[in-house]
Formats: sequence, structure tokens, C-alpha cells
Amino acid sequence: MDYFDDLLIVAVSKMVTTRSGTPEAQVCGAIGVMLRGPAILCRGNAVFQLDAPFLYWSHREEITCWKTPPGVIRENLWVAANGARFERMLDSLDRMNPSANHISLENPGKIVEVIERMRGCFERNTNADRRRLPLLAEELMFEIKENLSAEEISGKMSAVVKETALKMIHSPGNEFDIETIAHHSEVSSDYFRHCFQQYIGTSIHDFLLTQRYALAVRLLRETNRSIGDIGETCGFPVQRLFTRFFKNRSGVSPREFRKKVY
Repeated sequence: MDYFDDLLIVAVSKMVTTRSGTPEAQVCGAIGVMLRGPAILCRGNAVFQLDAPFLYWSHREEITCWKTPPGVIRENLWVAANGARFERMLDSLDRMNPSANHISLENPGKIVEVIERMRGCFERNTNADRRRLPLLAEELMFEIKENLSAEEISGKMSAVVKETALKMIHSPGNEFDIETIAHHSEVSSDYFRHCFQQYIGTSIHDFLLTQRYALAVRLLRETNRSIGDIGETCGFPVQRLFTRFFKNRSGVSPREFRKKVY
């Protein structure tokens, strides 16, 4: 199974309306941003009147609906999806706010930008766009956590963590000496790892391996480069180690994966 096969994007939509919905069980999970309101969220027996902008999410089979106060325009943008990977994203949001499935946003701009890019990919629905959607889902969680967690660690550390994460996204094949990065930031390596986990939502090791796998998938699909060359680009100078890593993630070797693609 491909690493991203456990994420199925069902819809990426935008709605501007004055109408209210009716309570119903959700057929998939959802993450969205309410851009204009206020809006009334009915979830089970609970009712919340919320001022926009805010982030919201719901799990599959939850009974929810949105209602709009008289004369008010409600505008929201959302992603609906199924799969274990999306459930893990929702569980991560649950941990950030266990008491309710919504959080006020000061500046939703970057989150909205990612969802709009997802909407464009979903509507075009080319092979390249379908492959891009799971990566954009990762980027969406990155921006959500950046928006919600930045206040929980110092501004200096959040900047260093973000810079490190972006370097890993753009050049995952490089080696990252956490001891040196932490030393330059005048903190211990353990504290830097803690800040990274809090800010990004996953460990440095897992985040880097995820970026390496995504790069490997893209190069195997889109280039004719040798397996050894791709492995070295992804940070594995020994082909045997790259093959083992890739097979652990995807269930097939790089060579078998490439045959399936073509």
C-alpha cells in the first residue's frame, strides 16, 4: 500500500449562504474555516454561537449541523476526507482543544490559502493534482499547528523550528545536526526536540522521514533516475538502506513501486 493510500479526499468546497442545515451524521471527517459569521454550530446536544473566523473539525459519524442567525451571511471553506491518516489529523486537533471541536483564529490567511490550493487540485482532478492533495493535507496541518501553537513557545524558538522544518521540506536528503542547531539557538537539544514536537505535532525524526518518503515517491513517479541515485538524493547513500526504508513505508520495493506506476 502506498504511504498516502490511507487518505481519501472526498470534497474540498466553499459555501456562502444564509440558510441553516439539518442535523445529520457525517459520512466523512472534515476540517474547515468559518470565514464569515457568526454561525451556530449544533453538535449532538451542544449548541455554540461562534464569531468568525474560527477553525472547526468533525469526525465521521458525528451528528452536526450549521445554523445561520437571521440576516447573517455564513461563509466557510472546508476539506472532507476519510482514512486513517485523516483521523489521525482530527485526533491531533482534538488534543489541542479537548473541550470543543473549534478554535478561534486571529489570522486564518495561510490556512485558507492551503485549502484553496487543495480546492484547485480537487477540481482539476489530474493525476498530478491527485498526488499533490495528500502533500497539501500535510501542509494544511503544518499551517494549523503554526497558527495555534506559536504562542505556546517563544517567538525565537518558533522561528528556528519553522526554519528547520521548511529546510527539511525543501531539502529532505540533507543531514540535520540537531545538536548544532540547538547550540546556535542557545538551548539544549532535548528542549529543541520538545519545541519541534509541540510546534509541528510530530518528532523531528518522523517529520524528516515523511519528507524523504514524499520526495522518493515523486522522483520514482516523475523521473527515470536510477534507484541508487534517488536513494542518495533522499538521504540514503547506501541503496540497500533506501530499499529497506521505502519498503517499510510502502510495502513494496522502489523498483516494484515504479513498475506499478508505469
